Amino acid sequence: MINQNNLVFIVSLPRSGSTLLQAILSNNSRVGTTSEPWLLLPFLSIFRPDLISSTYNQSLANLAIDDFLRKTSGIEDYQSELRGFILRLYNKPRHYDFIIDKTPRYYEILYEITTFFPDSKIIVLKRDPIHVFASILKTWKFSSIEHFASSHGRDLLEGPKIIQSFLDNNPANPNIREIQYHDLITNPDALIKDLCNWIGLTYSKEMLDYSRNTQYTGLFGDQTGINESKINESIKNLQDYNLSKSEMSLIGGYGQFLGKDFLRSYGTPGIHDEKQQFSFKYYTFFYYRFVKRKEITLKALVKKELGKRRLIINKNFYFR
Repeated sequence: MINQNNLVFIVSLPRSGSTLLQAILSNNSRVGTTSEPWLLLPFLSIFRPDLISSTYNQSLANLAIDDFLRKTSGIEDYQSELRGFILRLYNKPRHYDFIIDKTPRYYEILYEITTFFPDSKIIVLKRDPIHVFASILKTWKFSSIEHFASSHGRDLLEGPKIIQSFLDNNPANPNIREIQYHDLITNPDALIKDLCNWIGLTYSKEMLDYSRNTQYTGLFGDQTGINESKINESIKNLQDYNLSKSEMSLIGGYGQFLGKDFLRSYGTPGIHDEKQQFSFKYYTFFYYRFVKRKEITLKALVKKELGKRRLIINKNFYFR
């Protein structure tokens, strides 16, 4: 019977090595997993109307549900019943002692997870956001900047800050473990052994050979990444991604958007090019339009921030 103590959540940004970590940890007869359940997002997001867009108005729905619960069973009973329901779903593969739920976008509901499952374990896997961005650029194709923004705008611009804020606010929680992609790739033996001891698993070096493990494969999960990220290898430099000049300019603007201080606190130096002003203004627009959902046009932002300076967009939708 799976209970909270036997639940392990892997949370990260996309392209951060979460599938690789999942493949290794689930390469154990006591551990069950599936590619990416996304199971908790619709259930726990009911307490976060800002995360749900609906035709019926989620904010009004939350007010109605809250009113119903106050007049009937109460929020505590509701949470208890919901927790039991979710645990029963996790318990379907009954022959496992531990269940790993690897869903990167659980970074959106980290606080809700710690509230609902305080005894579960959360692994927060961090990778240099600059390399995350570069990897996204080289892995997936985007038809336009709107397409790119709708797919990964929040991941890149808000995700790192949400993750770091959560870690800063939970420095002494023994059920939260922060690890770095760099350590997973360059020293997997020590890292996985430490994680197994923390989780309560018996470590075996054979776990690192996940070639026959099929549990983690499915509709979701980044098979491209797991094929590219080999353990016991050196970490890529930005030059290894074969980025174009425009792409490097865009990444420079992203580094400037996040800032040196934040990147340092996140555990990576990143890059910060003061000359990438156009890219920086692009990210300011990107942030307000696609993350904060402010009605601002690029033209208006450029006029306000850059005066009469011309802004040239090339055919790949990148700022030069």
